[in-house]
Amino acid sequence: MDRLAQRTMLVSLLLASCLLSGSCSLSGGDDPEPRPTRTTIMNTIEASDVGDRLTLTAVVVRVLTASSFVVHDVDLPDDGLLVLGGSLTSMHPRDLVTVAGTIDIFTFERFRGRFVLAPAPSYDRFEGRKVLVAHDVRSWAAAEHDKRPVPVPPR
Repeated sequence: MDRLAQRTMLVSLLLASCLLSGSCSLSGGDDPEPRPTRTTIMNTIEASDVGDRLTLTAVVVRVLTASSFVVHDVDLPDDGLLVLGGSLTSMHPRDLVTVAGTIDIFTFERFRGRFVLAPAPSYDRFEGRKVLVAHDVRSWAAAEHDKRPVPVPPR
């Protein structure tokens, strides 16, 4: 191999190693300083439209009536989501529930008769907001209470 071929191969190897290691740049050092980007992540309700069907599992934070309660989870609005329907007689705060329903806009006058709501002031913060009208509600707490330990047979 002649001297020119050796130099060409050596320069090619050095250039390839420099590029692969990331220790050199072809841009001449004019790379912009990286900046954090700000993204806004919508909660599940913000990302849903009226009429959308939704199933969620969340914690009950307040029971207003047998057919209206507020749930909370990390991907729901900070002050909770009002759920209408699915009467459960033994629902309590801190119960875990799975709710399947349809997104709607809440107005007290429209829903008060259909769901036998508590007095209007209990719903003031939900007026004009999206709510979940439940078709099915399952309380996981009730399911846990129904479980009884299986007796272990004697040896």
